[in-house]
Amino acid sequence: MGGRRTAKAVRTTDATLAAPRGTPPATPPPAGSAPGACVLGRYRLVRLLGHGGFATVWEATDVQLARQVAVKRIPRSALAAGARGDLVAERVTREARTVARLAHPAVVALFEASADEEAFYLVSELVVGPTLAELIAQGGLSDRDVMEIGQSLCRAVEHAHSRGIVHRDIKPANVIVPDARAAGGQCAKLTDFGVAHVLGEPALTRTGDVVGTLGYMAPEQAQAGAVGPPADIYALGVVLYEALGGRRPAPEPDPPRAARRAGPAASSLAGPRPDLPADLVGAIDDARAPDPRARARLPTLLRALARASRYADDEPRWAPPPRPWRPTLRHLGRRLAIGPSPPASLGIGARALGAVGTGALAALALAALGPASPLPPGVAGLAVAAVALALPRMAWAAAAVAVCAWLTLAQRPGLALFVALLALPNALLVRAPAGRPAPALAPVCGALGLAGAFPALAGQARRGATRVLLGALGAWWLCLAEVLLGRRMLLGPAAGTASRDAWQASLATTVSHALAPLAEGGVLALAAVWGLAALVLPWLVRGRAPVWDIAAAAAWAGGLALATHELARALGPALPGDPTRALVLGSLAAGAIAVGLSSARPARRDPAGERLGTWARRARTRPVAPVAPARGPALR
Repeated sequence: MGGRRTAKAVRTTDATLAAPRGTPPATPPPAGSAPGACVLGRYRLVRLLGHGGFATVWEATDVQLARQVAVKRIPRSALAAGARGDLVAERVTREARTVARLAHPAVVALFEASADEEAFYLVSELVVGPTLAELIAQGGLSDRDVMEIGQSLCRAVEHAHSRGIVHRDIKPANVIVPDARAAGGQCAKLTDFGVAHVLGEPALTRTGDVVGTLGYMAPEQAQAGAVGPPADIYALGVVLYEALGGRRPAPEPDPPRAARRAGPAASSLAGPRPDLPADLVGAIDDARAPDPRARARLPTLLRALARASRYADDEPRWAPPPRPWRPTLRHLGRRLAIGPSPPASLGIGARALGAVGTGALAALALAALGPASPLPPGVAGLAVAAVALALPRMAWAAAAVAVCAWLTLAQRPGLALFVALLALPNALLVRAPAGRPAPALAPVCGALGLAGAFPALAGQARRGATRVLLGALGAWWLCLAEVLLGRRMLLGPAAGTASRDAWQASLATTVSHALAPLAEGGVLALAAVWGLAALVLPWLVRGRAPVWDIAAAAAWAGGLALATHELARALGPALPGDPTRALVLGSLAAGAIAVGLSSARPARRDPAGERLGTWARRARTRPVAPVAPARGPALR
């Protein structure tokens, strides 16, 4: 991924017991467990993955079966350290027997539990990939990813419960999302059964001891009560709430009292995610019910996740929390997009398109707005494009300032002010610097009689704020271009607008005879309409089903045309002429663009390699996209 070196993240079926307070860090592995050593007569150690208070975990090669495995080594010195050592030994043995009962693709498999004269070993499946906690922190999960991961976890927990095992510590850090997923395999694996409880067997913890992780504990578990399968369902509901809502639900202030309270959970997933299906929200809320008897059953939760995943969004929804802004010159310059952008911040395709647009607009300004330019327009355009390719955040403002300075020196200050008002607002596109020339497409569409199609183009941006800005700036460019060129493209120049020759040489005349009529002509209202239309378009036309997309695009285009027509009527005589023809043609083009671009999104492949179209995606389960492996092993 982008040439960045990352460590190989490997998780095993077990986790090291936390060392008691005051225990020194684990020392480097002894010579008998160095890379290249062979343990148990068949596992050749490759490299150390990590170590905890009592154990080390190695990547190893099974020389008999020629496969990679994970070997957890617990030295006998840790098992012979008095009462604490006895507890460690009993817990390791119990964990091995517990995991040996399980045989499910969504649970990390245990291959062998053996010992030699130096140590005790747990040999398990080697899983390469990040944990769910790391993916949530990175913000790289879509709703569909979370729902598919949730289905895998439901199946894993259901299998464990059928074998009489309660995990007792389900949390995102104990869920692994493999980088490579075989055909028919699960997209998530549950691990760390170190504190699992086998129903019908005596517990290792004393009465009153609390095991698990705060924040994911059921109320009865937090008060050290009897813990059964409903505790795992509660934790699974919290995990799904966090993955879909972007944060954990508010904890119960009084767990003992909450365990006795009937009714739903205190905080509903509908708060942070009102757009999710009601049956999925209800199932996740019921899974987190304080009363164990009122919690949802795993089949109910699994069905809700399966139904919702067919229509879920494929785009990542959450991003890592931003760093706090500090009022320094460096941060101010970054907010104002001053200076070069980092080399990896923009793709080369986006840079090239933005550079071509910036250079073309600069060449057009030099050729059409003033007297003879100091450079041939074509040469100047190529120079600006080259600068924009190297410095996309800086080139737009620099080119606009240069054109305005040239017009001022050519005794056309009014035209220079007009160009500044036209170009400089595009610098607001801080997160999409390559898209700064895009609003100029609005006058191009208007010249073709299709001005109303531009909001459909603006609606293709990924970020909601970028869509709003592109739509509003497109309306701004269209209205100013009508004044500049003196021709109708949609609403036409407002009444009282003078020709360009009458105001371009004077700032005062420009304000009174060009800008003032423009403000009265509804440019701000049109910008608001177009920005809102661009914002909601991806929410309506989602590429899920052709019939729905066509109907939604038609309704969206009709609403846009109606809003623009009503705006023209409200302005009354200030806008002479009838824009009906341009509105109808523009709305038809906008609907066609919305449906066409939605269906033309890049297709994916299913685990078997079959190419899937946009509208075929919802009928198939896709694998979770590979994510850069995280650093460090899952050792506590």
